[in-house]
Amino acid sequence: MVDSEHIIGIDLGTTNSVVAILEDDQPRVLINSEGSTRTPSVICILENGDVQVGELARRQAAINPSRTITSVKRLMGQTLEDVASLRDRLSFALTADEGNLYVQVGEKGYTPAQLSAYILRKLKQAAEDYVGEPVTKAIITVPAYFDDVQRQETMDAGRLAGLDVLRLINEPTAAAMAYGLGRTTQERVVVFDFGGGTFDVSILDIDNNAFEVQTSLGDTQLGGDDIDDLVINYLLDQFRQVAGADYQPDPMALRRLREAAEKAKCDLSVARQSLIQLPFLSQADNNPLHLEITLARDTLEELIEPLVERAIDICERALEDCGLQANEIDRVLMVGGSTRIPLVQTAVGDFFGIAPFKGLNPDEIVAMGAATQAGVMAGKLKEVILLDVTPHSLGVEVADNRISRIIEKNSTIPIKAARLFTTTDDNQEIVQVHVVQGEEEKAADNRSLGRFTLTGIQPSRAGGPRIQVVFHINADGMVEVLAEDMATREQVTMNLSISSEDAGSGSPDGTASRRRAQMRRRKPRKGRKSGSTQDTSEIIVPNAPVGGKSRPGQSFSLKGGVQPSFHTLAPSQPEEAMAPVFLSATEQPDVGVEQTPAPPVKAEKPKSKSSEVKPSLPPAETQPRDETPVPAAKKPRERLAATPANLSDLGKQALDYVRKGIASATALTTCVRAYQELVDYTTANPEDADVLEHTVKLLLQINEPDLASHLLSHVETAKALSGEKLASLYDLYLAKFPDDDIAVTNRAWVLASTGLVDVAIADFERVCGDERGTDAQVEQLILLYNNKLSTRDDHSIRFKLVKLLVRRGRVDEAINLLQQLINIDSYRQRSLQALGFCFWQKGMHYLAWQKFQQLPLNDELRDILYRLASDMEDTEQLLNAKSVWQHLAESDSGYRDVQSRLRKCEVALRAQGSPGTGPEHDSVPVGFRNSRFNILEEANRGSMGIVYRAKDKVLDEIVALKVLNDYMTSDPRAVERFKREARAARKLSHHNIVRIHDMYEFGTKRLISMEFIDGRDLKAILHQRKVLPPEEIIPIILSVCDALAYAHQLGIVHRDVKPANVMITSKGEVKVTDFGIAKFILSGSPEQTRSGSQILGTPLYMSPEQIRGEQIDVRTDIYSIGAMLYEMTSGRPPFHEGNIEYHHLHTVPAPMPETVPLKLGEIIARCLEKEPENRYADVPALQVDLKTVL
Repeated sequence: MVDSEHIIGIDLGTTNSVVAILEDDQPRVLINSEGSTRTPSVICILENGDVQVGELARRQAAINPSRTITSVKRLMGQTLEDVASLRDRLSFALTADEGNLYVQVGEKGYTPAQLSAYILRKLKQAAEDYVGEPVTKAIITVPAYFDDVQRQETMDAGRLAGLDVLRLINEPTAAAMAYGLGRTTQERVVVFDFGGGTFDVSILDIDNNAFEVQTSLGDTQLGGDDIDDLVINYLLDQFRQVAGADYQPDPMALRRLREAAEKAKCDLSVARQSLIQLPFLSQADNNPLHLEITLARDTLEELIEPLVERAIDICERALEDCGLQANEIDRVLMVGGSTRIPLVQTAVGDFFGIAPFKGLNPDEIVAMGAATQAGVMAGKLKEVILLDVTPHSLGVEVADNRISRIIEKNSTIPIKAARLFTTTDDNQEIVQVHVVQGEEEKAADNRSLGRFTLTGIQPSRAGGPRIQVVFHINADGMVEVLAEDMATREQVTMNLSISSEDAGSGSPDGTASRRRAQMRRRKPRKGRKSGSTQDTSEIIVPNAPVGGKSRPGQSFSLKGGVQPSFHTLAPSQPEEAMAPVFLSATEQPDVGVEQTPAPPVKAEKPKSKSSEVKPSLPPAETQPRDETPVPAAKKPRERLAATPANLSDLGKQALDYVRKGIASATALTTCVRAYQELVDYTTANPEDADVLEHTVKLLLQINEPDLASHLLSHVETAKALSGEKLASLYDLYLAKFPDDDIAVTNRAWVLASTGLVDVAIADFERVCGDERGTDAQVEQLILLYNNKLSTRDDHSIRFKLVKLLVRRGRVDEAINLLQQLINIDSYRQRSLQALGFCFWQKGMHYLAWQKFQQLPLNDELRDILYRLASDMEDTEQLLNAKSVWQHLAESDSGYRDVQSRLRKCEVALRAQGSPGTGPEHDSVPVGFRNSRFNILEEANRGSMGIVYRAKDKVLDEIVALKVLNDYMTSDPRAVERFKREARAARKLSHHNIVRIHDMYEFGTKRLISMEFIDGRDLKAILHQRKVLPPEEIIPIILSVCDALAYAHQLGIVHRDVKPANVMITSKGEVKVTDFGIAKFILSGSPEQTRSGSQILGTPLYMSPEQIRGEQIDVRTDIYSIGAMLYEMTSGRPPFHEGNIEYHHLHTVPAPMPETVPLKLGEIIARCLEKEPENRYADVPALQVDLKTVL
């Protein structure tokens, strides 16, 4: 984003809302049209349709109570049932329609998002008045404990207000940013956010503009409104002594009481008592009744003490989550108007043992923090790092109403996490996944976020299918869930959202919005598995056991019947079984499911020779096409060849000619005269398989390819013929019209559905060859290749798959395959060249150069390198360009103008003051020139980024700077891995671990400052020497073990131990680096932890439990040490060809060379045991045995 772009920060509050903007690197709170920095979050919708917002709406609330809406934030993302306890306190009406909450004003209903949009428009206008131009982008704050549905409704409100909401940021985090901006000290801060409608507490570490959230807890139904309710109830109790015990205030009286209670609460923050006078509040016997009472602060404190205790209890739980004591907190920030209450301040001070910080306005600090984040996103504040967390755990319901958690609470966001499940009953085809949020062990005690159905699971024995459930939480804290059958690649995703049905107009006055879980089925061809007449009930729902006793792995629904269950692929935990609802053959998935298949295939048909008008047929495009190859289904029952009675004699005669294969002139004339009648009949009666088949043959016989093709598509959609019969008709068609690619494609779909994958692949290869074929055809061929590879490893299929992936722009997937293929001798050169082109396409010129260097030089490669060097010069990568020019000149000094280009490159380098040792211009962030770092040279490059040797002006020492690649800065997973490395390693201080100084941001650049190591990594040493003698191996591994044992003691598992992450200094010291995917194991459970995060690691060294997505612990690192030891003694990792992940799970490594000492071989074998319990219990136990080898 450019600096001139205005991004506002908005605190959308329950009672008041505030807008701020960054000006001269400092947040500035803006005033509204009434001259105040605070805009009351009040909306009044008058009878004539006019809408008043803010102070004007608040002033007339008492005379228009039913049309004045307050505290709308407490309604966000709620159902009528959720807010049942609030209804009696509100002066306006709430209604529900299909489970969705509305505020009823007159005859119209408004969603909370529509009402909040009015407030946001008011704030947007204030910002536009200040800057003098339109403002369209905003950062909006939300309570940290808002769930996904509430966050989505906040996003919708912003969109309805005409704002592009770039980020939702938690309110306590925003407050901490406003407090900590520009501070150089390191502090642990608690943000105590007690607002009008919600309460949040967050614990953060602040260090030199880096804000790392440790935990967030809260209560979205605890706030100043609840204090007002207690005061109102107290006032009503006093007033009923005069008005009578049965007195109930009307909406106007209730509105007056609320205003008086709020004013008294504010008065008592500075005074010892407050006089409340409400004349003419009611009447009795035609006499007016007045309320006049003095409310003392002691009385107020007695009333609200239980609420304050609730807030302190939440603070105590937050400290427990972080393993902290109250005396370890450096500062407590008070946020929200309710923190002005003396009792709240006293309770907070007593609990934490320090006086609360009052240096910033509690009403404005959140908006100031939002403006600070806006400055970061606009590129105005570069060295600010924000690491926020998700406040809730997320998972799926499993058997016995339990939860299998996939993302634990307090995980840094954005995050993507996955876990594998399987079936527990034979031939399961359908499963419903129930997504839940919360910390309770029972699913019923947590919040349900939605359910969605995954169908099309390949029939198999129990435990066979692999179903991956993936959760993705973005930087706004919103959730997407995906379930995928790993065999068929059937996918269903669910985005939890609240979509306004009038979103197209952007008007909050349109029809009501509807809350729903939006599911997108990525299944390109509908119903391809079986015919509509197939009876699958016995496959989907097993028979109920005799006597009502359930078998293991089954459970019963309230409706009765047995539900096949669903469990994680975790042999150590067979009891963890998911028991979702399965659909019977007569039931259908939720009609709300939205299907988005790939567009249908289109191709030009051969020209028909007939000039007659063709009868109409339903186009093939009316039905979505399934891109997923599925196994063969049962054949539908075909009808006997009997001529329909309602056909004319001419039609019957034509069918008889076709059946008997008569091709005389009379027969052809009859067929030409009868075909329109037959086409009309088959269109209306697609279930008549015999007539369909012979009508297609008739059309081919009279040379009507257009109608034949359309009718074949219609037959296929209606599933009137078996797959084999339909394929044979396509064979007849293609024998007559062999160049019709669309027919070839359709036959391929049919063949895939019947399980003839090899033949289907041949058809798709024909239409997709020579860069031809549609996107849908190429994607289907990719799916077929993957399906083939899932059953049998085939290097030729892998290489073909690489070409298609590159063609579709899926370069990262292609790189992963190529990195496996370069280990296959017969594919090494082709794979290296393709890998070089892939890196080049991604802009990673240096890595491309590294791969091309490994190839024998010929004329083709010389031309490639010439173009690569030219491209490097164009992008000012002069050092790399010089290396390539030198390589070309040394091989053939007369090749083209290489000598001249080399001299020009050297001159350009000297002009930059870098005669060959300086960094590349394009790789050094511009922001470095004014930063604390002086870049000296490039030290190394890898897949994640570039490492520079630099001088830290503050520390006055040489450091290594690891800069994340530009193309990865937009990838949440890459950024999360980068942040994780900084967080994990920063907690470690050990002489065998590379020391991390800090993490920084310069605009879009992200970098880590760390200890500079003068040496090489173990991977480079092994590449040069292949194997090492035991007397060198043991000291290296013992040092690695020292580092890992230290990390394990602190509750950190590395999860990516490999030679590339072991550095050997010039003095022979060993240093472990790259804690980018380290796992923080739970305190109090150092031996084991549930993974709960994405399945990450390097396949060559990954443990079986990592591959399966199961629990990991310190023994995971021990397996990786074993794989590294195997490579150091044998020259290659234990598994380096074929399906490496499969081998880690099932294959025993090949015997080690005889030169390996017996004892060392036994140690390696024990490290590489498939089951963790058979390995060493911990690293110290491994070290004891290692020391006996020498």
